[in-house]
Amino acid sequence: MSQKLLNKVAVVTGASSGIGLSIAEHYLAEGAKVIGFSRNAENLGAVFAKFPDNVLVVAGDVTKSADIHRLVDAAVTRFGKVDVVVPNAGIAKVVQFADCTEEVIHHQFSVNFMGATQTVRAFLPHINEGGVILFITTFLTQVGF
Repeated sequence: MSQKLLNKVAVVTGASSGIGLSIAEHYLAEGAKVIGFSRNAENLGAVFAKFPDNVLVVAGDVTKSADIHRLVDAAVTRFGKVDVVVPNAGIAKVVQFADCTEEVIHHQFSVNFMGATQTVRAFLPHINEGGVILFITTFLTQVGF
């Protein structure tokens, strides 16, 4: 790899699997320090154990304000300011429209929209000048089902 992200600090939510894990691993390969956040702490620890100096693992849920603030505090304490925030944590529960209750809708928006926006809002004062926020979305926003 080219080490394009050498000494940059990146926060990736939903980092224990899928797209989040791939992003975190790519950033590490490019030289970044990565704060991985997920509800699955065990998987996060196992995945990132090979990078102890460049990784901080924080377990939590993006729908819980206290967890987001704990993530920010841990990241700032360990690495100072951050350069990249990737609010990737998300869910895709496909439910027939007739069965889509208020609770189902609320849960989807709590994770996919509020979790992402609240994570970014909490990190705003700690993003270096020239830093980047990368929102992740899904093709499901462009197709009907």
